[in-house]
Amino acid sequence: MSFGPKDFGEDTDYAVNVPLATIAAVIFGLKAVLDLREKIGGPKIKGIFISSDHTVVEAAVDGQTTTPYLDHLVKLLTAYKQEILDDERFPNCFNFAV
Repeated sequence: MSFGPKDFGEDTDYAVNVPLATIAAVIFGLKAVLDLREKIGGPKIKGIFISSDHTVVEAAVDGQTTTPYLDHLVKLLTAYKQEILDDERFPNCFNFAV
């Protein structure tokens, strides 16, 4: 996935930054887990670790944001996260860590 200035429109103050790109990558990764859950699910998966050193990303995984332009992404991330936690194919998945 890649974003460029044209993706945000010329009259916007938003720019692509590392937290935005990382949150988008997390969303795509969780979607892949959901799409492949029949093949990768099982009792051995106890959690999902997301590698990032940005507090914005950690807050997003916890369902929080203070940046309005990230609201929709955080809602989608939270929905995917909850779907994985509730899925019977991941019976022992109890945690997401950043």
